[in-house]
Amino acid sequence: MEELRAIKTEHELEHIKAGAAAIVDSMLASFRNAQPGIAETDLVERLRLEQSQRGLTFDYALITSGLTFGRAPSNRTWNTGEVLSLDTAGYCHGYLADMARMAVMGTPIPLMQDLLDEIRFVQDEARSAVAPGRLGREIYDAGYRAVGKCKFGQSFGFVAHGLGLISHEAPRLRYNDEIGYEGTYAERPLEAGMVISIETGIKHPEVGFVKLEDTLAVTKTGWEAYGDWGRDWNSVQPRKQHGFRCD
Repeated sequence: MEELRAIKTEHELEHIKAGAAAIVDSMLASFRNAQPGIAETDLVERLRLEQSQRGLTFDYALITSGLTFGRAPSNRTWNTGEVLSLDTAGYCHGYLADMARMAVMGTPIPLMQDLLDEIRFVQDEARSAVAPGRLGREIYDAGYRAVGKCKFGQSFGFVAHGLGLISHEAPRLRYNDEIGYEGTYAERPLEAGMVISIETGIKHPEVGFVKLEDTLAVTKTGWEAYGDWGRDWNSVQPRKQHGFRCD
C-alpha cells in the first residue's frame, strides 16, 4: 500500500508545493519579526501562528540557537551574533511539508558563510541525481561525493528520504537503521511524481547547528524544487528601540 503512494497525483503535488512555500514563508516571517533576547519558545509560537495564517496545520518545530545542539524549543534566548536553525513541518490538506532554514541575529561572519556555502553545495549536487530512471541510491552517491569535496564535510550529516502524508515514506532510498526501514528504492528507478526531501547539517563547535532541508518533486524531465528560497543566511538586523523622554 505504501508503495502505491510513492507516486503523487498532480493534485497531491499541488498540496505539497503550496505547503512547502507556506512553510518557508512562515519561517522567514518569524525571523523578520524576531529581536535579540527572544526565547526559542516564543519564536516557535510566532512560527505556529504564521503557519496557521497561511492555512497550514502546525506539526512540529526543531529549533537550535547559538552554541547549543538540543533541538527541542526551550527558554534559551537568541542573541546578537548567534545563529538559529529552524526545522519545521506543517500539513497542507493532509500532506506534509518539511523544510529547514537558517538565520543569524546580525551579520554572518566568514566561518558561518563558509559552512552554509558548503551545505548548499552538497544540497545542490544531490539534486543532480534526481530524475526519472535514476536509481534511488544515486542521490546518496551524489551527496556523499559532494561531502567528500568539502572542507567541513567530515562532520556533515546527509539524509534523503521520501515525503508525502508522512515524513520518511516511499520511495525509501537506502536502509535506515535509525528509523527502521529497508532501502527498497536503492536499486530501483525514480519515477515522475515522487517527492524527495534532501537535508544536510553540521554541529560546529564555534558556530552552532547549521542545516538546510529542501523538497524536490521528480518531474518527467528532472526535478522541481518547492519553496526554494531563503536558503542563504537570513540576516536579522536588530531594530532600534524608541522610547519616550520627559524633560
